[in-house]
Amino acid sequence: KKEFWIALALSMVFVSIGFVELCLHFVGADRSAIPAAAAAWVANMDSLLIYSMHLYFFLFVFILSSMAFGDALYLDATSGHIQHMLSRCSVRTYVMATALVAFAAGFLVVALPLALSQALSFLVFPASGEAWQFSGNLLSPLQDYTWIRSHAAQALFPDLLYEAPYAYNLVFI
Repeated sequence: KKEFWIALALSMVFVSIGFVELCLHFVGADRSAIPAAAAAWVANMDSLLIYSMHLYFFLFVFILSSMAFGDALYLDATSGHIQHMLSRCSVRTYVMATALVAFAAGFLVVALPLALSQALSFLVFPASGEAWQFSGNLLSPLQDYTWIRSHAAQALFPDLLYEAPYAYNLVFI
């Protein structure tokens, strides 16, 4: 469906804008102040103050993910294709298959741009570094270093954050 491709393109645009905003935060920064690629991706929007991603995640992600195939059941019912489908399978099977396709398409609309963001982060930011380095806000004073370290320890999967930060990012995609 063309709606899927439109939703995917709009998600890519939002993530690209967020990535540009992320990169602009670190233009002219000291090399020691640049985060690792594990921390410097657009889904780490709170710590890195990426405001365009707040707009995407809190407003548009629901619209775009449901736009992909959310109306498939309705379109099949209004076009008359549902009778042909129901002659080959049960109503339960048809509804479950339609729901699965709608979920998968919505997931792809969100996951592919976030994976692109992580890939772009590898091009711009160093691959190694401390994953908890930017767990606090960019505006946090330096004396809050101990708070930032303890805040990272309270993450959803703290061991995964320390041992495999890129796998930690995949969990949130």
